Amino acid sequence: SCTMIVTEANALLAPIHDRMPVILAPEDYGNWLASGDGSASKEALLALLKPADTRCWEAYPISRAVNSSANDSPELLEPIATGAP
Repeated sequence: SCTMIVTEANALLAPIHDRMPVILAPEDYGNWLASGDGSASKEALLALLKPADTRCWEAYPISRAVNSSANDSPELLEPIATGAP
């Protein structure tokens, strides 16, 4: 099975949506995986459930065609002019 854990949106995504998936930084992988053996505290794990750092992110509008699984092309992720369909 799989579970997606969400948190409040970071500053970059907040104008688009109020929440986002939790994205762990590579340096946090070990702490998260340690939850399986009980060596990580509940507090340490909860501290990882925060909005992602925006320093490595960029946001730009893309075509709404990305919303259909019938469309499958790398061009869907190309930036479009604001206001374009």
